[in-house]
Amino acid sequence: MLSFQLSAQVKSIDFEKELTVDKKSEHRHYGEYFKRADNEVEMLYTGAFVFYKSFISSQDGSTCSFTPSCSEYAVQAVKKLGLVKGTISFFDRYTRCNSLSPGFYKLDKNKNRLVDEVGEF
Repeated sequence: MLSFQLSAQVKSIDFEKELTVDKKSEHRHYGEYFKRADNEVEMLYTGAFVFYKSFISSQDGSTCSFTPSCSEYAVQAVKKLGLVKGTISFFDRYTRCNSLSPGFYKLDKNKNRLVDEVGEF
């Protein structure tokens, strides 16, 4: 699980140390996403992603039907397609994240999840 700890006594946060996950998790270290942000918009989008993964998604457990997870798909889509097309592609993917259409995707037998990589838009 994601370990993220803040306290009132801490003056500065070491994001490299704090934004990490256990070895068992399939997710990468979230600090890496900040390193790859090229401009302020990507930094803002990355911050929203890390906030979502740290405080919202971590409460649900692993419920995404796909690999990569919907939140990681969003980051990959924005990186590959740009902010507008990537966001539209993410919302399209998010509406398909359910158990109604498994016949349309390949199954990753190791992760037992449906494979849906970022494609061309």
